[in-house]
Amino acid sequence: MSQTETVWLTMTEVIRAHENAGGHFFDDNTKRFFRSRIGDHTYCGPGGIFFTTSEQFSPTTQRRYSVRGFDPANPRSITSVSEFQAFASSEQARRAAKRYAAGKVAP
Repeated sequence: MSQTETVWLTMTEVIRAHENAGGHFFDDNTKRFFRSRIGDHTYCGPGGIFFTTSEQFSPTTQRRYSVRGFDPANPRSITSVSEFQAFASSEQARRAAKRYAAGKVAP
């Protein structure tokens, strides 16, 4: 996707495209294994398409948040844009995803 072309996709559309391409990132078993949750929203802009995830590796550890990227030209691949579990709160991760989408931070 070029920097001037903006594609707008919902989280449902991202999940469907990824699954149709044979990806397993959003499978229930995958999410259960990593105790992962997927954010409800995508953040789309000239920088690309981004969303947030969180993982909690055990009931005694703190849930942490990451920003992920989705490229419609390669829908099977979900990339970690931020450092894995870089954020302590969902709000911090959402703000970062918005900055990535706006092209204000290079992934």
